[in-house]
Amino acid sequence: MTLTKTTILLGILITLSPLVTNAQQQPDPAVSRQMEENSPPHNPEESKPVPAWEVSGQLQFLTEYVGSGGYHYSRGRPVVQGVVDVAHKSGFWGELWTSSVAEAGDDGGVSNTAGMEIDIFLGYDGKITESISWFAIYGYYYFPKNTHEHSDQKGSQDLEVGVKWKFLPSSSFLLSVTRDLDFDFDLIHGKKNGDNPGTTLSTALSHNFGDGWTARAGVSYYRPDGYDHTKGMKDKLRWYVRGKKTFGGGKYFVDVRYVDTDRNEDAYGPALVGTFGINF
Repeated sequence: MTLTKTTILLGILITLSPLVTNAQQQPDPAVSRQMEENSPPHNPEESKPVPAWEVSGQLQFLTEYVGSGGYHYSRGRPVVQGVVDVAHKSGFWGELWTSSVAEAGDDGGVSNTAGMEIDIFLGYDGKITESISWFAIYGYYYFPKNTHEHSDQKGSQDLEVGVKWKFLPSSSFLLSVTRDLDFDFDLIHGKKNGDNPGTTLSTALSHNFGDGWTARAGVSYYRPDGYDHTKGMKDKLRWYVRGKKTFGGGKYFVDVRYVDTDRNEDAYGPALVGTFGINF
């Protein structure tokens, strides 16, 4: 992917993001980037010979944006998402991810003008054996203009460490732990609002049926530090199932997934999400 293509991709995202704008609350704690359904995979055991550096990208059109913790960021509206990914053959990689989010006032009039979400990921993939690999991922999640009435938080960050076991030629199992790092800390503006950080445990099982067809199911559980339900603190269980078809020599894909959570409140609940994506 050339610099020109990267510039065009970012330009498209910046241009289209105002069409579906403005997030409603703090970013959800991350679920594994390795298990997330619409992110370019970093799988060392499946990698093929590449130059020292490789740049790739992805443009996605989704019927709805449901966050990793089950939060409905776009309130049932379609969104545009994009990725620019830089990887080194040593196993280190970086990723810029962006998405349009929800309309202001969708949660009953709460003011919010975030416009879009911009995430940065830095990671490393390594091998333990031919069938077992490990990874570490730092993530920073940024909402440029968040003005939620309960918090002016603009960013949060976390660290995820996990292992992936390829137990059959076409099947794999993933287990990871994600830890919030100074949740509510804004790396850009240097502010911290003091929300309790927490830890997420994630698992996923995937299978490749061949001819571009894959299936995946995953579960994650989030628990805040010092959890006490009598004080209004909330843990969270989230699950999903997903089917994906890649075609056009790997250039295009369609994805359908069902997502749900045990949270029974505004902006949470079951969702059926469809995606059409283009790989660059």
